[in-house]
Amino acid sequence: MAEFVRLSDLPEPERLAYLRRELEGAHLPPGTYDDEAHSTYLAASPNARSEAERRAGMVRTLKTLGHEVGWPERLRLVRERFGEKGVSKPTLKRHLRTVEGVDPINYAPALLPCHKGGGSRADTSRDAWRCFVTILRDANDTFPLRQAWRDVRDIAKASGWHWPSFPTIYRRWQALTPTEQMTIRQGRDKATKALTQSALRDKTTIRPLEWVSMDGRTQDFWADFGDGRAVRPVMLALVDVASNKVLHWVLSKSENAVDTVHLIRDTCQKYGIFDRLYTDNGPSFAGHLVAGGNVHRFRNAGKQSDEVQPLGVCHHLGIKLHFALPANPQAKIAERTFASLSRVIDDRPEFKAAHAGHAPGAAPGKDVVPVEIETARRITSHEALEQKLSVMSTLVTVRCQGELGTAPEWVQLIPLGKVKARDGRNFVNDHPEQLIADFEMRELDLPIDYEHQNDKAVAKLNGPVPAAGWIKELQLRSDGIWGRVDWTERARDLIRNREYRYLSPSLLVEKASGLVKKIKGAGLVHNPALHIAALASEEEEMTDIADFMARLSGMLELPEDADADAILEALKEALESRKPDPRKYVPTEAVQEMMRELSHKGADARKKRAESKVREAVQNGHLTPGMKAWATELCETDEASFDQFITQSAPVFSKLTQPHSYMSAAPSNSGQDAVSPEVMLLSEQLGIDPKSLS
Repeated sequence: MAEFVRLSDLPEPERLAYLRRELEGAHLPPGTYDDEAHSTYLAASPNARSEAERRAGMVRTLKTLGHEVGWPERLRLVRERFGEKGVSKPTLKRHLRTVEGVDPINYAPALLPCHKGGGSRADTSRDAWRCFVTILRDANDTFPLRQAWRDVRDIAKASGWHWPSFPTIYRRWQALTPTEQMTIRQGRDKATKALTQSALRDKTTIRPLEWVSMDGRTQDFWADFGDGRAVRPVMLALVDVASNKVLHWVLSKSENAVDTVHLIRDTCQKYGIFDRLYTDNGPSFAGHLVAGGNVHRFRNAGKQSDEVQPLGVCHHLGIKLHFALPANPQAKIAERTFASLSRVIDDRPEFKAAHAGHAPGAAPGKDVVPVEIETARRITSHEALEQKLSVMSTLVTVRCQGELGTAPEWVQLIPLGKVKARDGRNFVNDHPEQLIADFEMRELDLPIDYEHQNDKAVAKLNGPVPAAGWIKELQLRSDGIWGRVDWTERARDLIRNREYRYLSPSLLVEKASGLVKKIKGAGLVHNPALHIAALASEEEEMTDIADFMARLSGMLELPEDADADAILEALKEALESRKPDPRKYVPTEAVQEMMRELSHKGADARKKRAESKVREAVQNGHLTPGMKAWATELCETDEASFDQFITQSAPVFSKLTQPHSYMSAAPSNSGQDAVSPEVMLLSEQLGIDPKSLS
């Protein structure tokens, strides 16, 4: 027969544990869905909905516990789940009254926090509210609401407006949406700009030299072009959109079409003809020498000329021309590049006496000493290289395309030609076709791991080395070898969240020449060594196995071209034939035998010492003879514990081991004084007079 226990009879810990378990598995029947109530619920603010869900959870907990559970325990369990805020007996009772007759599925809409007060909202003069909004609009963004309320209060007295208390106005302000509040305080234009989500410019599909941006900027220093006049030079530049790198630049006296044409021609001669040019609407860029033959949407739009118009350099080279929207400087990559360069060029100490300030129409003062134009060009070239904004023939460091929101399908693995790493190593990629052919001949995908774990023996010994992706295909492009990657979901998330931003190739390199012999794979790293389209690690040493095998062959007196089997066989013979020096090494068997002898001798010594100590303890009355076996074992095992036991115990058994007087006493002639041996022994043990026992 089953036995039952009243819940109230259980101890408090067990009772609470039982109730917690019941709450975990309990579910109330949802009931009928109320469309109107939930429509009101969905129209409420996120904070209000969150608080309503919290209150609904409290009510469900109370309903599940029932009336059999006392309020102290109900309060404790609700606070464990929902915290201390708003959890009191009166509050919970009010929530329970609110949901009387309401199905559980509609608890949250019924418990939406709202200010009921006296019923309707307090009357507020429309003119007073408009005055309040105007004060907030014209004041600073952080102007206190209470001060604005006070200002309106003072005006309302003279104007006869009805203006309620500050808590009433504050509640009305809080009822506005964040967008409405921001519009009142900052104005529509600023609020729209702040609330508009920035467009993400995805450049993952743009190839190098596909889009090039062009712009000009007046420098903030005075220069002498050789004629003794102080002129603020203008920097014209072409920037590759895919990599944000300055392809070419020139310092001129002014922004003019002739220098612009020379800039475009020199760039195409050095890097090849690019596909599209993106520029602004200035006359130097939109004139006939540059843009002749191209339709212009903004400058002279709709006008037709009867004269024959000359074709510009872009038309002759087959470059498609695109013009930026007016008053839209953010769209031009070149203009953003100038912002980076100007901070490190214009204010350099070399230009201190030639500094022009930042005003566009500034004139040179008497104290201005213009810098020679060749000096300015040399410094500009140096700073452009230092800022990694130099021409693309140098190594390029590009941010991981994953920071744009996605893991790129194609990644750059290694540039072409001579490659210099950040840590000083030099590589040569002169035969990229051979590297691609080697990959295709192996017919194996190349692994991409994390932090080059696949190249570290220690990492492999510690467990599996997970892959971040697999390189499925290699492709030769104008700027190097690229790979098509099939990323794992974990790697996609890490790149999307910018937890990894760089890729480092794993290369097999000939040590003497630095020639890249094979691409082994790659790794996601934090510190790349190569300046590539980011996704090479400074700390990873890429070992040349061929060089290692040649050095090992020389040590074993084998030919340099000996194969691995011959090297291993020679190494095995060398190890087997090598005899140890008896002056430095002792045979293992001899050491083991010596350790066994020392162990035996130590055990014998411990046993003898234990027997001696136990015997002495028995004689002194600390132990009885029956305790000898136990004491001997204790002394052998833990001599310190035995010594402590003897020190702390009194010699209560000393009378058992010492000779007694009755054994040597002569028999008494008097019958009255005679005491039996048993009485004598007992009196001595008890420490009393023998006659008292007779």
